[in-house]
Amino acid sequence: MPKGCGIEKKQGEPGRTSGPIQVSPAFNYNFGGRGMKTREYKIIQDPVNGPVKLSVDMQKIIDSPEFQRLRYIRALGLCNLVFPGANHSRFEHSLGTMHLASLFSEALALEDKELVMASALLHDIGHPPLSHSNEDIFEEMTGLDHLQAGLAIIEGKGQFSESTIPVVLESMGLKPADVASVLLGKRKDQRVLSRLISGPMDVDELDYMRRDSLYCGVQIGNVDHRRILNVALVYNNDIMVEEKGLGTMESVLIARILMYGTVYFHKTSRIAQAMTGYVIRDNEELFQNPFMMDDNDLFHILKNLKGNRIAKSLLRRELFKPIFKLPYKKELAQGIKESLETDGGLNKDDYIVDVIPPLEFSGPGRIKSDLSVLTPNGITNIMDVSPLVRALRETLENKIIIVSAPSWSVERVKEIVGKVVA
Repeated sequence: MPKGCGIEKKQGEPGRTSGPIQVSPAFNYNFGGRGMKTREYKIIQDPVNGPVKLSVDMQKIIDSPEFQRLRYIRALGLCNLVFPGANHSRFEHSLGTMHLASLFSEALALEDKELVMASALLHDIGHPPLSHSNEDIFEEMTGLDHLQAGLAIIEGKGQFSESTIPVVLESMGLKPADVASVLLGKRKDQRVLSRLISGPMDVDELDYMRRDSLYCGVQIGNVDHRRILNVALVYNNDIMVEEKGLGTMESVLIARILMYGTVYFHKTSRIAQAMTGYVIRDNEELFQNPFMMDDNDLFHILKNLKGNRIAKSLLRRELFKPIFKLPYKKELAQGIKESLETDGGLNKDDYIVDVIPPLEFSGPGRIKSDLSVLTPNGITNIMDVSPLVRALRETLENKIIIVSAPSWSVERVKEIVGKVVA
């Protein structure tokens, strides 16, 4: 081709191609009588992860009514009463988790990428209204936590027999039982996949910490997932980091501890959570199947409980006020609870006795310090090579007791608790 007459293509030049141009899979679409090509995937703009690519198969999951329910479940429950921007949903978090699962699957050269992505997308499908806020109460009522409910939805079992998810997964060539087992984390041959979604260095947390940090307006949870992509590896049927990535993982653990103290266990959102729990316990008949409900359903119930003063207070953000903040001692906490229950003529919903961090929040599994590090001398636990991680774990043992009360009982609560701590 003579120069100057068009586009000259040369082999070996940067930006040139020596063969057919590779395009994304496409299908013909007739528009206004003219055929045009449209990509078979969609792009969703995520404020946390940027453009997120959705294949046709993943779109099928997202379009299901079970997944669409997640649009209306706040990821942080009632934290928006403290951090006004915290209105993001389980829906967008699930999309972000799927996106990170795709990136890590490629970085770690995992063979079952579709299975990992589908499992990541569905990992929160069983969340009840307000996410974790009152999950313990719903578990008492139904015998299910959000994971167990999610597994039943994925496999279409029990009260979730009409779930559309099993048919969708089968249309993708995936077995619902395989997705459920990845999330359950019991199969040895799926250990790496399970640890990628729920483990000491998982895509679930790498999305929610960054997302929660953004929407709450704090910077402490903005961890560098790209650096983790570069130091993570699969070894000995587990996901671990190289020794050079130790500092990165220390920063993740620091961010985790700070986010729990600053956001997840904020005393005011804990008070709102406890108040909501009082309303739910007093009206259990209105929450027959919480895993098919969303936040809108819950607030509709609150609005229609005209005679319930706690429900009314919640809707107006007239929350119980903290009146005592004390170092935690088991005997002290028990003494305060017993005195309030027996000495004051108070109702059970006239006060809140909370322990922060909660007593059940302890151990390496909760702060995810059971991470393996590959060193020249072999595999070791991060606790053994990082004094910083050991110190962080100890900070969670420093608990406090917070006693709160509404305006109608604050003086009586002060009097009773004052006698206990005197």
